[in-house]
Amino acid sequence: MIGRTTTDDRLVTAYRGGDDAAFDELARRYRAQVQRYAASILGDRRALAEDVAQETLLRAALALRRDDRPIHVRAWLLTVARNCCLDELARTRASPVDVTVLADRLPSAQGTPEQRLDIKQDLAAVVSDIALLPSLQRHALVRREVDGISHAELARELGTTTQATRSLVMRARVALVRDREARDAACDEIRDDLLRATDERRRASMRTYRHLGGCADCRRFKSRIRTTRRALAALVPAPLLVALVGAKVAAVSTAGGKATLAKTAAVGCAGACLTAGAVELAPHTFGAGTPSPQRVDSVLLAGGRIARRQPLPRGVALVQRAVPAASGASSLAVTLACPDGLRVGDLLAPIGGRATMYYRPAPRIGVDRSARVVVDRPATLRTGLTARILCVRTPGPGGAQRRP
Repeated sequence: MIGRTTTDDRLVTAYRGGDDAAFDELARRYRAQVQRYAASILGDRRALAEDVAQETLLRAALALRRDDRPIHVRAWLLTVARNCCLDELARTRASPVDVTVLADRLPSAQGTPEQRLDIKQDLAAVVSDIALLPSLQRHALVRREVDGISHAELARELGTTTQATRSLVMRARVALVRDREARDAACDEIRDDLLRATDERRRASMRTYRHLGGCADCRRFKSRIRTTRRALAALVPAPLLVALVGAKVAAVSTAGGKATLAKTAAVGCAGACLTAGAVELAPHTFGAGTPSPQRVDSVLLAGGRIARRQPLPRGVALVQRAVPAASGASSLAVTLACPDGLRVGDLLAPIGGRATMYYRPAPRIGVDRSARVVVDRPATLRTGLTARILCVRTPGPGGAQRRP
């Protein structure tokens, strides 16, 4: 007889033997645990936890009768629930999830508040990246790296060869690394690529699209570019547009075609190029309370640093500006200005590659509101950089710098 005192192993055996009531008892025992575990992974989508728990039990019921391997029921059901959660996150194209419960279980979770915040942010990003992997890659990576099964077991599970499973795991690892690199890329670099792609009428790089998947601000920027292009196109009367196109075609066929075409293209591009240039060269200011776009290290900060996505404290601002990859220029200079009430505090390392940065002329730290930064780029660098300064609150009486 099936009852509340029947062991899990006997219930599994009975269910595999055709007794459906045995699985009903297993579901009664573990449904609540599975639902709580699913809610801890789904985060702001925890309302779906009940549906995920139902799907977990359905998958488990089908899987139990496919083989007779011995299992530890609770651990196995939570594994199935985790896979269902990843599938759900992939279907909804998840943003970073609340993984506080999972992060608190890590051995390294007992550090400082800043360290714990970094751990939770990294874990949330990894869970989201895994969820967006192709299903076979995701299954192979999780089963191999999290569950620790061998490639031989994974091959039997997927009905393929060990060579194929190794390839799946490797591709999944490479994808996660690229996703992380794209996620950590400076928004200025991504927006620079979007603008260049628009100007050259091509698709942006895959790195840019990976970054867009996790950055709402850059997605809005991309949308504004598209909206601006449509508005500019609407300003051109149809007869003038035909005339411009005809002039370009005629210019190509003339003896001096290149020069004439260049002039005609300049006329046709004047408005759009001016608009794009104004957007590209504008500095970006991140004020107090705004999530930091990158990790910031400076002796002027309490604790010496601000973690990525951590809100900037009061009395602090981060000002950065894209330095485009201009061919033939070994150095470029940009001017960065602090918001009202703040002054130049620290010159931060550039984003996007190694380069030498210095002030010219040297500003009065804690006194001047703006600084001119010179970037000496290596000859091998082919991409743009982002110059950054840290602005801090105006010095107090007597010239002593007040820390934020």
